Amino acid sequence: MAPAVASNRDAAVCPTDDEAITPRNRTRSWDYVWRSGVAGGLAGCAAKTIVAPLDRVKILFQASNPHFAKYTGSSFGVATAIRDIYHYEGGRGLFRGHSATLLRIFPYAGIKFLAYEQIRAMIIPGKEYETPLRRLLSGSLAGVTSVFFTYPLELIRVRLAFETKKDGRSSLSSICRQIYNSSPVEKSATARLPSAPAPVAAAVESTASVAGSIVPKTGLVNFYRGFAPTLLGMLPYAGMSFLTHDTVSDLMRHPSVAQYTTLPRRKNQPSDKPAPLRSWAELTSGGVAGMISQTSSYPLEVIRRRMQVSGAVGDGHRMRLSETARLIFQERGFRGFFVGLTIGYVKVIPMVAGIIFVGCYFGAKTARPDPIILLSPSASSLLRMSNARSFLEDGKFVPPDASASTASMLHVQRVIRAIDPNRPLRFILVEGSEQFKPEYWNRVVAVFTTGQTWQFKNYKWSSPNELFKHTLGVFVGWRGEQAPESIRSWGHRVLSTGVDRWRGGDGADASRFRDKEVVEQIWKSIEMNMRSKGWRFDAAPTAI
Repeated sequence: MAPAVASNRDAAVCPTDDEAITPRNRTRSWDYVWRSGVAGGLAGCAAKTIVAPLDRVKILFQASNPHFAKYTGSSFGVATAIRDIYHYEGGRGLFRGHSATLLRIFPYAGIKFLAYEQIRAMIIPGKEYETPLRRLLSGSLAGVTSVFFTYPLELIRVRLAFETKKDGRSSLSSICRQIYNSSPVEKSATARLPSAPAPVAAAVESTASVAGSIVPKTGLVNFYRGFAPTLLGMLPYAGMSFLTHDTVSDLMRHPSVAQYTTLPRRKNQPSDKPAPLRSWAELTSGGVAGMISQTSSYPLEVIRRRMQVSGAVGDGHRMRLSETARLIFQERGFRGFFVGLTIGYVKVIPMVAGIIFVGCYFGAKTARPDPIILLSPSASSLLRMSNARSFLEDGKFVPPDASASTASMLHVQRVIRAIDPNRPLRFILVEGSEQFKPEYWNRVVAVFTTGQTWQFKNYKWSSPNELFKHTLGVFVGWRGEQAPESIRSWGHRVLSTGVDRWRGGDGADASRFRDKEVVEQIWKSIEMNMRSKGWRFDAAPTAI
């Protein structure tokens, strides 16, 4: 396997910190993106499963299902509706449409977290750019991105949950066919909200007119029925969700209450990163964010639900946004735009709080920087950048190739069970320390040496005896040959090993079986050193 060559651009900045030079670079690393996306998706699935019965009742109320509309506004309407569903449809009825929910919520929550982190890094590249407006814009764009890719599944979910037939229930495929073959919007449908201010009515009419003029009337576009109010609702919902969460989190970190709401800072935590909140404070921030964002966008959510089921009731034609709003107003007045809001409070507070809390919890686990291994730049060293990776990863020695294009930085992976038994750690290999920042020395777990002291000239500890009090030294020579006298004088913190001489020719690989023993001995020593220096699953030591 050829070693991955680092670009000159990376080396010019710093060859050892490609993942943490700036918060923006670390945020954009694919490892971080993947973990934060999975965390958001798993948290969303778990939260939605818990509130699935409430979710179905809310859809039935919002869409004004004829069998359940009588329960809206009643003190015990929610409980009665759940009882009726259980009585007529059984326990599975409470989870009607939940399969589509799970298919949707994992990509939705995952994309939302993924997009928010990336968009926020672009819009707010530094502390000085962080404003409420930029936070609002970051959350809104993340919400719009995620809802666009998952909206068809949302529509299918609502149709399944809205259906209350005892016999001959629609399958997923029949629901899809029904949506695909829905009738177009009626041209005669006009819309004005009674008693609404003229500018508001004109805005609604304009939105509906433009949306109707730029999209087809049948086919796949039917799967985006109600998409216009969804987009309008995502601006206040997603924007207010993240804005409120960040604002409440800042209040939780106020000096007057910080001793009760925040956890102690780690010594190696960057000064520009806010102190982590305690679990209850993080949950409170998420809960308040859910309540405010849900209230601000709820009227548009009710309109959306009615539009989504419009093909399944009445004459089956697609209703315009303005027509739907007028119908809701005529039926119930302004209160009709807030039907089921109390269910939304009960449902969304634990759901959003759980998503944000789990996402932050998983995100915090990615904070550990990569450990560093320093190689000797000496031409006489048996391990150079051209062959170190194959030796340490594959357990096979080949002579260094002076003619090969050498990288300024390499990555090797190894499972260190004392630190993280489930995933391999990524180690950074470099030959020089000229561009080290002071804190990088806390991440050095091994120094390969040939015994030549000039190697340590630019090190933090230029004396070998002092250097190897802080980290592990490794000498690799030929088997049977004695290590240089200088290395023997540096003490027990320098591991001396030897590999069989290279003979080359046919069958050379077969004779290298003892190389693995040497490599295992080296990694065992590195693991013991990391454990003694305080490396943990989520953090590096603050001093070595």
